[in-house]
Amino acid sequence: MSFTTVVAVLCTILNAVDSNCDVDPIDLNTADLSTLQTLPYIFSSGARTILGFQPNICSPMELANTSSPKKVSGITEYRLNNNWNWEADKPCSATCCLADASCSSSTTSTNAAPQSYRWIVDEWNACSVECGGGTQERSVSCSAPDGALVNNVYCLNVNGTQPLNKRVCNTQSCPNYQWQATEWSECTASDDDDDSTRQCTRTRTVECYDLEVGELVHCSDCCDADTILSSTLACEDLQCFGDSEDANEIITVDDIHIKTDLQRVLNQQRCHTDMFDARAEFDYNNTFIIRRACAVSSFVAVTGIPEDAVVDVTWFQLQAELQAAENEEVGEEWSSNYLSWQAIDAHSGYLTLSLPSSAAVGEYRCHLYYNHADNAELQKEVLAQIRLFVLFNPYNSATDEYMASLVDRKEYVENEQGLVWKGSAQNYFAAQWNYAQFHFPNLELAMYLLRRLTYAHRSDLVLVSRQISFAVGRDICYGRWSEPYTYGRPSGGYYCSQSSRKFCNDPSTWTGTTQLFDLFRDVLKYLYPVQYCQCFVYAAVTTTVGRALGIATRPVTNYESAHDTDYNRAID
Repeated sequence: MSFTTVVAVLCTILNAVDSNCDVDPIDLNTADLSTLQTLPYIFSSGARTILGFQPNICSPMELANTSSPKKVSGITEYRLNNNWNWEADKPCSATCCLADASCSSSTTSTNAAPQSYRWIVDEWNACSVECGGGTQERSVSCSAPDGALVNNVYCLNVNGTQPLNKRVCNTQSCPNYQWQATEWSECTASDDDDDSTRQCTRTRTVECYDLEVGELVHCSDCCDADTILSSTLACEDLQCFGDSEDANEIITVDDIHIKTDLQRVLNQQRCHTDMFDARAEFDYNNTFIIRRACAVSSFVAVTGIPEDAVVDVTWFQLQAELQAAENEEVGEEWSSNYLSWQAIDAHSGYLTLSLPSSAAVGEYRCHLYYNHADNAELQKEVLAQIRLFVLFNPYNSATDEYMASLVDRKEYVENEQGLVWKGSAQNYFAAQWNYAQFHFPNLELAMYLLRRLTYAHRSDLVLVSRQISFAVGRDICYGRWSEPYTYGRPSGGYYCSQSSRKFCNDPSTWTGTTQLFDLFRDVLKYLYPVQYCQCFVYAAVTTTVGRALGIATRPVTNYESAHDTDYNRAID
């Protein structure tokens, strides 16, 4: 029986047995909605009080006088159990009254809830997260004077606003725990008398930091144990006591033996360029990829010289030439300022090239010479011919391009895959792009795009960035925003031809930078920009070039741009 039905039945029976209840009963089976909506909550007239509404009544038995306080005077459990047989018991003596109301002519009804209703509030539960903003919840309910839980409307009428049952918690920033490591030490041999078990290693300190506040944390489980950085790195044996696969030995005209090891693998690990070496299909012999603000060392041992002779940096000379539109010799500056010697003993040691944080990026052709004591100008032997690539260094805090966050660095320098956005502001979608910045031929092309910059301008991160933006548009991509894409010849471009492999492509067909670079280099022979590109292709190719050179780079999509073509700010 619904609540409304209870009220209707109650008023019908009371009207039948008590002459004081002289209102017309309402039959809910036939009453329309407008009639039901006009029922008064309580109607009083003199000594008559008619029950029209009683909140929180779920069954007729709740009207009986067995509960305290009483619901309605004159209604008993006996009467309810006997189908409202009012003759079985004395009916309400005067009127049908609300609980605690006087059954007299002075009785005045009210629709205000008793003042004893109160809120029952539980304790807050645990916050949903430990940091970064979570929520807490608790139970809030309304209690009647007898302790029963009732509809919250009672307490709202008495006590006003309901207490909060949900709130924000732990709004402090989450710690960003990540492993941090010091620079690698020099290679040292283990203290082991047995040559077969001795190891040549370098070490570093690895500790857990909260990068959010930049502080070291002293807890064993704050950083993920599965991502801990290595604290030990194996060195080439030659660095301690033997030969390596990169070792080389020459015999000079005066029978002096010079053994060298460029330690290419180790040096590229130290300079964070070993990811280029992962492309084993390319020949890297005598190719160095290093970063500025990173020292690279080569092992040198000289034999066949007098016992009292002491090898130092003056025994060597470095010549370097920047590869650009106009090549520039920089060897004298490098030898004088950046070359040093760290002796192991009188006849061997490390020849170290320490490029400063402001070093000019680029591709260099280098020759390392041994100067004969008798005639340094006329008699000199080439110890090594090196193709040296110098990149920006986002890993070193001394540089302008340094990126402190490991997370950002992995995304904007090291991530080789990403999404580029196409379409319009009303219809946009994402597509996967393969940046492939560590593909060695792509690095070569990135250096080619800097050919217009002189040595003096290549130290400036801003100038290099602007040159990248210019060169990608001028050299690599021919822009087109309407058909045809696959035939014809644009102004200053080439004829689209399948037979000669001079392909023209709808810009939406490109999925990676290597596709464009291979066509530009191998088919077009650096003569024409690739046909065709649009904004998202320019952005993706620029990202490849920036990341290859060590600049933190990402594409950002803008669908409504104001161009300056007509000297206005119109969006077109």
